[in-house]
Amino acid sequence: MVSIKKYKFYILITLILAGVGYFIFGSSDNTATTAFKCPADYTDKEIYNSDLRAFIAEYTEKNPNTTEQDLITERNRLFIENNCVARYYENKETYSDWCPKSEQEIGATLEYMRSLETEEGLSIMSLLSNRKCDTARQRIIMKMGEEIESGKSPGSQF
Repeated sequence: MVSIKKYKFYILITLILAGVGYFIFGSSDNTATTAFKCPADYTDKEIYNSDLRAFIAEYTEKNPNTTEQDLITERNRLFIENNCVARYYENKETYSDWCPKSEQEIGATLEYMRSLETEEGLSIMSLLSNRKCDTARQRIIMKMGEEIESGKSPGSQF
C-alpha cells in the first residue's frame, strides 16, 4: 500500500511538471498573427510597408532573439503557405501586370512550374514573355540550368 501512494506522488509530480513545461515551452506560438497578404495583393505601397513593419514588430516581440534571416524565413514560409505564386498565375486577369521580382518569387515560380504538366509549365514561361517579364524568365532559366549543371535534376518535366 505504501508503494502505491509513493508512485501516485511521483505520477502527480510528473503530470504537474509536464503541464508547467507545456505552458512555458510548448504553447508559445512563434509565428506572427498579423494577417498575411501576398505582396501583389497590395495596391498601396504605404499600406504594404506599414503591414511589413507591423509583422516585423510583432514577430520580434514574440521572438526577441530573432535574426534577419529568421524574419526572411518566416516571410518565405507565409508566402508559400498562402500559395501566393499559384494565385498570381491562376488568376491572370486579377494580377495581369504581376511579374516575379524577388528571389522568393522566382524560386516559388519555379516550384509552381514543377507542379504542372509540361504544357502548363511552358504556358507560364509564355505568360511571362507576354508580360515583358524578361528578367524573371532569364533568372528562372538560369536557376534551372544551375540545377542541371550541379547534377541535380530540376525535378520538373522540362
